[in-house]
Amino acid sequence: MKLVLLLVQILLLSGFQPDSPVYWEVLTREEREKVLASEQVNPIVSDYYLERFAASDDALTERLLDVLTTKQKDKYLRALHFYLFNKVLVSSDGAVAEMLGPYTIKIVCEEPEFILTYLGENKSLEEAFVQSIGTEIYLSQVSTPDGQLSLDTLKRSILKKYTNKELIAPFFQQIEAFILQLKN
Repeated sequence: MKLVLLLVQILLLSGFQPDSPVYWEVLTREEREKVLASEQVNPIVSDYYLERFAASDDALTERLLDVLTTKQKDKYLRALHFYLFNKVLVSSDGAVAEMLGPYTIKIVCEEPEFILTYLGENKSLEEAFVQSIGTEIYLSQVSTPDGQLSLDTLKRSILKKYTNKELIAPFFQQIEAFILQLKN
Protein backbone atom coordinates (compact mmCIF):
# COMPACT_ATOMS: atom_id res chain seq x y z
CA MET A 1 0.00 0.00 0.00
CA LYS A 2 2.84 2.38 0.84
CA LEU A 3 4.35 1.69 -2.57
CA VAL A 4 1.09 2.65 -4.33
CA LEU A 5 0.82 5.87 -2.33
CA LEU A 6 4.43 6.69 -3.08
CA LEU A 7 3.86 6.10 -6.80
CA VAL A 8 0.77 8.35 -6.79
CA GLN A 9 2.69 11.07 -4.94
CA ILE A 10 5.58 10.87 -7.42
CA LEU A 11 3.19 11.09 -10.36
CA LEU A 12 1.41 14.12 -8.88
CA LEU A 13 4.67 15.87 -8.05
CA SER A 14 5.94 15.27 -11.58
CA GLY A 15 2.92 17.08 -12.98
CA PHE A 16 1.00 14.02 -14.14
CA GLN A 17 -2.73 14.62 -14.09
CA PRO A 18 -4.85 11.74 -15.36
CA ASP A 19 -7.76 13.88 -16.58
CA SER A 20 -5.84 16.99 -17.55
CA PRO A 21 -6.96 18.54 -20.82
CA VAL A 22 -4.94 17.95 -23.95
CA TYR A 23 -4.58 20.70 -26.54
CA TRP A 24 -3.32 20.15 -30.08
CA GLU A 25 -0.56 22.74 -29.80
CA VAL A 26 1.19 20.87 -26.97
CA LEU A 27 1.24 17.50 -28.72
CA THR A 28 4.45 16.35 -30.34
CA ARG A 29 4.63 15.88 -34.09
CA GLU A 30 4.55 12.11 -33.55
CA GLU A 31 1.46 12.34 -31.35
CA ARG A 32 -0.29 14.51 -33.93
CA GLU A 33 0.54 12.09 -36.71
CA LYS A 34 -0.78 9.20 -34.65
CA VAL A 35 -4.07 11.03 -34.05
CA LEU A 36 -4.40 11.95 -37.73
CA ALA A 37 -3.75 8.33 -38.76
CA SER A 38 -6.49 7.08 -36.45
CA GLU A 39 -9.59 5.54 -37.97
CA GLN A 40 -11.61 7.69 -35.57
CA VAL A 41 -10.77 10.84 -37.54
CA ASN A 42 -13.62 11.72 -39.85
CA PRO A 43 -12.45 12.09 -43.49
CA ILE A 44 -13.90 15.60 -43.68
CA VAL A 45 -11.74 16.57 -40.68
CA SER A 46 -8.64 15.11 -42.35
CA ASP A 47 -9.43 16.93 -45.58
CA TYR A 48 -9.80 20.25 -43.80
CA TYR A 49 -6.63 19.67 -41.76
CA LEU A 50 -4.70 18.88 -44.94
CA GLU A 51 -6.18 22.04 -46.54
CA ARG A 52 -7.97 20.13 -49.29
CA PHE A 53 -10.81 22.61 -48.93
CA ALA A 54 -11.41 25.96 -47.27
CA ALA A 55 -14.30 26.83 -45.01
CA SER A 56 -17.02 28.62 -46.95
CA ASP A 57 -20.76 29.12 -46.89
CA ASP A 58 -21.68 25.62 -48.04
CA ALA A 59 -22.95 22.24 -46.90
CA LEU A 60 -19.43 20.79 -46.64
CA THR A 61 -18.44 23.42 -44.08
CA GLU A 62 -21.66 22.83 -42.15
CA ARG A 63 -20.86 19.11 -41.99
CA LEU A 64 -17.33 19.94 -40.85
CA LEU A 65 -18.66 22.22 -38.10
CA ASP A 66 -21.15 19.57 -37.00
CA VAL A 67 -18.30 17.08 -36.59
CA LEU A 68 -15.94 19.55 -34.91
CA THR A 69 -18.52 20.60 -32.31
CA THR A 70 -19.70 17.12 -31.38
CA LYS A 71 -18.40 16.18 -27.94
CA GLN A 72 -15.54 13.68 -28.07
CA LYS A 73 -14.59 11.20 -25.37
CA ASP A 74 -11.11 10.72 -26.82
CA LYS A 75 -9.06 13.66 -25.55
CA TYR A 76 -6.70 13.59 -28.53
CA LEU A 77 -9.53 13.69 -31.04
CA ARG A 78 -11.12 16.48 -29.00
CA ALA A 79 -7.83 18.40 -29.19
CA LEU A 80 -7.78 18.07 -32.99
CA HIS A 81 -11.42 19.13 -33.33
CA PHE A 82 -10.97 22.14 -31.06
CA TYR A 83 -7.82 23.21 -32.91
CA LEU A 84 -9.60 23.04 -36.26
CA PHE A 85 -12.71 24.79 -34.95
CA ASN A 86 -10.49 27.63 -33.75
CA LYS A 87 -8.84 27.77 -37.17
CA VAL A 88 -12.25 28.14 -38.84
CA LEU A 89 -13.37 30.75 -36.31
CA VAL A 90 -10.27 32.91 -36.60
CA SER A 91 -10.12 32.78 -40.41
CA SER A 92 -13.84 33.29 -41.04
CA ASP A 93 -15.50 36.37 -42.36
CA GLY A 94 -18.75 37.18 -44.11
CA ALA A 95 -21.15 34.29 -44.50
CA VAL A 96 -18.95 31.77 -42.67
CA ALA A 97 -18.69 34.09 -39.65
CA GLU A 98 -22.48 34.44 -39.65
CA MET A 99 -23.00 30.68 -39.53
CA LEU A 100 -20.51 30.13 -36.67
CA GLY A 101 -22.55 31.63 -33.80
CA PRO A 102 -24.62 28.54 -32.97
CA TYR A 103 -21.58 26.30 -33.32
CA THR A 104 -19.51 28.51 -31.02
CA ILE A 105 -22.28 28.43 -28.42
CA LYS A 106 -22.59 24.65 -28.80
CA ILE A 107 -18.89 23.98 -28.30
CA VAL A 108 -18.72 26.19 -25.19
CA CYS A 109 -21.84 24.59 -23.71
CA GLU A 110 -20.61 21.06 -24.44
CA GLU A 111 -17.22 21.43 -22.78
CA PRO A 112 -17.01 24.71 -20.85
CA GLU A 113 -14.04 23.81 -18.66
CA PHE A 114 -11.94 22.62 -21.60
CA ILE A 115 -12.81 25.67 -23.73
CA LEU A 116 -12.72 28.41 -21.08
CA THR A 117 -9.43 27.18 -19.62
CA TYR A 118 -7.84 27.43 -23.05
CA LEU A 119 -9.42 30.81 -23.81
CA GLY A 120 -8.13 32.18 -20.50
CA GLU A 121 -4.62 31.71 -21.87
CA ASN A 122 -5.39 32.81 -25.44
CA LYS A 123 -6.93 36.27 -25.33
CA SER A 124 -7.13 36.87 -29.08
CA LEU A 125 -9.03 33.63 -29.53
CA GLU A 126 -11.19 34.49 -26.52
CA GLU A 127 -12.13 37.72 -28.30
CA ALA A 128 -13.20 35.73 -31.39
CA PHE A 129 -15.41 33.50 -29.20
CA VAL A 130 -16.88 36.55 -27.43
CA GLN A 131 -17.69 38.24 -30.73
CA SER A 132 -19.23 35.13 -32.27
CA ILE A 133 -21.39 34.35 -29.24
CA GLY A 134 -22.26 38.00 -28.59
CA THR A 135 -23.33 38.55 -32.19
CA GLU A 136 -25.50 35.43 -32.15
CA ILE A 137 -27.23 36.44 -28.93
CA TYR A 138 -27.72 40.01 -30.15
CA LEU A 139 -29.21 38.87 -33.48
CA SER A 140 -31.47 36.40 -31.69
CA GLN A 141 -32.79 39.14 -29.42
CA VAL A 142 -33.36 41.53 -32.33
CA SER A 143 -35.17 38.97 -34.47
CA THR A 144 -37.09 37.30 -31.64
CA PRO A 145 -38.45 39.79 -29.09
CA ASP A 146 -39.12 37.05 -26.52
CA GLY A 147 -35.35 36.46 -26.43
CA GLN A 148 -35.16 32.75 -27.18
CA LEU A 149 -31.42 32.94 -26.80
CA SER A 150 -30.10 35.10 -24.00
CA LEU A 151 -26.93 35.51 -22.05
CA ASP A 152 -28.72 34.23 -18.94
CA THR A 153 -29.83 31.08 -20.76
CA LEU A 154 -26.27 30.47 -21.88
CA LYS A 155 -24.92 31.05 -18.36
CA ARG A 156 -27.39 28.57 -16.88
CA SER A 157 -26.47 25.98 -19.49
CA ILE A 158 -22.77 26.30 -18.74
CA LEU A 159 -23.22 26.42 -14.97
CA LYS A 160 -24.97 23.03 -15.15
CA LYS A 161 -21.67 21.52 -16.29
CA TYR A 162 -19.07 23.80 -14.78
CA THR A 163 -19.29 25.93 -11.66
CA ASN A 164 -15.95 27.76 -11.61
CA LYS A 165 -17.34 31.28 -11.55
CA GLU A 166 -13.85 32.80 -11.54
CA LEU A 167 -13.37 31.46 -15.05
CA ILE A 168 -16.94 31.95 -16.26
CA ALA A 169 -17.75 35.45 -14.95
CA PRO A 170 -15.10 37.41 -16.91
CA PHE A 171 -16.03 35.58 -20.12
CA PHE A 172 -19.69 36.51 -19.76
CA GLN A 173 -18.83 40.08 -18.80
CA GLN A 174 -16.96 40.39 -22.08
CA ILE A 175 -19.91 38.97 -24.02
CA GLU A 176 -22.29 41.37 -22.27
CA ALA A 177 -20.02 44.34 -23.03
CA PHE A 178 -19.79 43.27 -26.68
CA ILE A 179 -23.60 43.01 -26.96
CA LEU A 180 -23.92 46.51 -25.46
CA GLN A 181 -21.50 47.81 -28.12
CA LEU A 182 -23.66 46.25 -30.84
CA LYS A 183 -26.77 47.89 -29.41
CA ASN A 184 -25.20 51.36 -29.43
